[in-house]
Amino acid sequence: MKKDLTSNKKSKKRLRTLLLSIFSIVIILSSGVLFYFLYYLPRQNIVHFTEVQTITLDGGYNLADSAVGIVFDEESDILFVTGFISTPGEGMNIWIGKYQSDFNLLVNTTFNGEGNNDDMGYTMVFDGNYLFIVGYVSEVGEDHNIWLAKYDTNLNLQKYITINGSGNSTDDGYGILLDSQNNLFIAGTVTSKDFGYDVYLAKYNKELVLQKEIIINGPANNTDKGRFLAEDEDGYLYVSGSMSQVGSNYDIWLGKFDKELNYLDHTIIAGPTTGEDKGYGLVLDETNRLYVIGTMTESGQGYNLWLGEFDNGLNLLNNITIDDAINGEDVGYSIMLEKDYFYLMGVFSEEVGNQNILIAKYSKSLELVSQITISSTGNNYDSGYGIIKGKEDSIFVSGFITEILTGPDIWLGYYEI
Repeated sequence: MKKDLTSNKKSKKRLRTLLLSIFSIVIILSSGVLFYFLYYLPRQNIVHFTEVQTITLDGGYNLADSAVGIVFDEESDILFVTGFISTPGEGMNIWIGKYQSDFNLLVNTTFNGEGNNDDMGYTMVFDGNYLFIVGYVSEVGEDHNIWLAKYDTNLNLQKYITINGSGNSTDDGYGILLDSQNNLFIAGTVTSKDFGYDVYLAKYNKELVLQKEIIINGPANNTDKGRFLAEDEDGYLYVSGSMSQVGSNYDIWLGKFDKELNYLDHTIIAGPTTGEDKGYGLVLDETNRLYVIGTMTESGQGYNLWLGEFDNGLNLLNNITIDDAINGEDVGYSIMLEKDYFYLMGVFSEEVGNQNILIAKYSKSLELVSQITISSTGNNYDSGYGIIKGKEDSIFVSGFITEILTGPDIWLGYYEI
């Protein structure tokens, strides 16, 4: 009897040991699965972008060509694109294309500045009847001048003006905004004879008649640039760019203005190391939170993509930098708000493909949701520049892609999100 009890106790002990072992294995396996879903999967390149169509366009001479600015008119199902194509003896010429949403080219045109050197279209707006484009052109004895032009829907040039800074040197137009009262605002940089590059902001009517302009010189009397613009629901203007600071090269600059271009406020965002920090695209949400994209130099990592969130008083609420695995060049150029997410366009460095086109989706808390990168067959330098909402849940994007035989070519993409 005693022997049976002892045997029974041993059996129960073995059973408890077995159950404990099984339970431990289940816990370990469950933890592993949980770790995979919570840690590993979110860090994979989960594709929430479906390529519908992409096209490339060579300017005809196997030289550098690129699409930069892009707008889409959903009512007419028409896409307008600007950038440049290179022509022997003329350098880069401004290029403008008109497409149907399926990338059927309807008409395109070029503009060559009288200096037969580099000309570029940067950004554009469309009011339903006319297309307004800002960029720069080369003119004899004046280097680059800011170029502001008006085209009809068949890309017939209606009027253009150029702006030359007092330094008679490099002047570039980058951003353009058509506000709620049909005023045109442009942002860029002009070179003064005393202070180097200065921020240039101007207000025009739709006949390209100047209403007001201002020039802002930073504290270091060096490189100051205004790039892109946004308007809030109260009519205030926000301008992104960069401004030189004494002892720190130049930093991200954000300015706030009223409709008469009175300078109300600004903020400076400096990276952790002395380098080049730049603000590019910006957008406001329904609560007047301002989201800005650009690039920031960080020690040992080169250019990192930077994304910041501000209130309408230009107080920084949150910001992140994104670095690739090889510490290459990462820049965010454009940002688009759609519902509760942001869609970013830029360049991202990878071991395969060198610098690649980046399209990414982020939440308003600046958390990555998904991203894709696009590399050319030549595995060379590729970059995305423009992003705009398409029909329903889709986007149009622009940039350039470097092919083996033709070099950098205009690249356009249509993606479902």
